[in-house]
Amino acid sequence: MIVASDHGEALGQDGATVGHPGGSSFDDVLEVPLVIAGPGIPGGIRITLQTQNVDIVPTLVDLLSLSTPARFDGRSLRPLLEGSADQALHRFVTARSIAVVPNTARRIVIEGGTKYVFSQRGLAAPDTLASMEARSWAMPDRLGGRRAGTPGDGERARAESHMTSTLLPAWRAVDRLPREAPASFELGHRGSLRPDQVSAALDPADGRWTLQRFQRPESEPRSFYREELLIGFPGDESPPELRLEQELPNGSYAVAVYSRTVDMERGARDVSFSLRAGEQAEFQSFTLPRSRGRPEEAWFDLGVHTVTDSRFRYGIRAGSAPAIAVVGPLRFRKVGSDAGRRDPGGDRELHERLRALGYAE
Repeated sequence: MIVASDHGEALGQDGATVGHPGGSSFDDVLEVPLVIAGPGIPGGIRITLQTQNVDIVPTLVDLLSLSTPARFDGRSLRPLLEGSADQALHRFVTARSIAVVPNTARRIVIEGGTKYVFSQRGLAAPDTLASMEARSWAMPDRLGGRRAGTPGDGERARAESHMTSTLLPAWRAVDRLPREAPASFELGHRGSLRPDQVSAALDPADGRWTLQRFQRPESEPRSFYREELLIGFPGDESPPELRLEQELPNGSYAVAVYSRTVDMERGARDVSFSLRAGEQAEFQSFTLPRSRGRPEEAWFDLGVHTVTDSRFRYGIRAGSAPAIAVVGPLRFRKVGSDAGRRDPGGDRELHERLRALGYAE
């Protein structure tokens, strides 16, 4: 039995942060449990040396005495389990994290007592060391206790060399691997938005869209993206036209967009917005009248679209006052599949598969 995780959780150690903020490089989020138990594995031992998730597969191969031509980035932890190793198996411990608002990617290299964080400014920026901002922090590096690192020139040069010669080529190779999406799935807009286009505060006069999460009542079916809505107030501000894109495998998809009415402090309003699916298409207008008693929701059909370069491009505009614009996720259904018979938003297995393949946020 092996128990591990893809990320850790902040539990308010700094008095404010709970969860795993996107793009976080603190130890609270990077460190995960790793529990290994089974026949032939001594019980009751605790290893304090740092290991990595990439060590799990080679450890299993070693413990099961399997033969494989595969090459692993990790190393077997068997020597640590058997007490025959007294030092770390890795000179460098590495991680990669992504924050989608703002669009940044972070590559993390830990050597000894220093953590190096290489921040890529914008997911569309060149994925090269020269395009990244580099910072160093002293270990341990926890929320509420971050201290600047003071590595020597030689130590920093080793970390940069490891990034350039080993990590960046390996991550690029992973990103180029073919991926397949489920027959039906939903995608939110978050990953395509720039900080100047969106705000987390529901301010009807800041000239930006609001990206806000609305909690569904327990009596309603839950989904992963339908609670996360883009909201614009055309009567009070001028939200910018959004030109967005989604990454997904090539193919033909029946596309729809979700919307719902939202009760605001000044009362419910009709919903009105326009959406253009494809760069050359015309904007289509959609309206959803408010209803007394409960929110209204709807999926609006955008037609069938064929993706040929792994990018689905689209635009969003707010409607006219006094209505507000409320735009939820896009739904993609492969043409020719039986995906229409099931509800993709409530299917946790499909979402987890999509996220594991790199498409979901």
